[in-house]
Amino acid sequence: MKATLAVGVASLALATVLAFGAHFQLLDRIEGDGDEVAIQCMLSDDDEGCTEPLAELKGKLWGVVSTNCGACSDDEREYIIDYFSGLFRRNPHSRKPLQSKYDPTGEYRRKYGKIWRKKGIELD
Repeated sequence: MKATLAVGVASLALATVLAFGAHFQLLDRIEGDGDEVAIQCMLSDDDEGCTEPLAELKGKLWGVVSTNCGACSDDEREYIIDYFSGLFRRNPHSRKPLQSKYDPTGEYRRKYGKIWRKKGIELD
């Protein structure tokens, strides 16, 4: 019985890692945090007010932006694209401050902007 339970738990953990890769552990829990909490978290200079999933995303957002999510699995990349596409569509006021914080020179918007726009992410 214990062996069956252990195998079941291990299989579930492996399925979660395979679905979202190993780069992010909490990505699938971000959307429940709400847009305003997410925007405030990502714009703040510390993690105060950030939920655990948002703090994880925020801590890796520089790398996500600068590499077009190069360390992400395909599923993680698509999830992040969908997340920010929706966030910017619902909260157009957040685009400029977030993009300015995580890409202050516009280098990555120039480099990856065409790809991001095709995927539905609005850019300033």
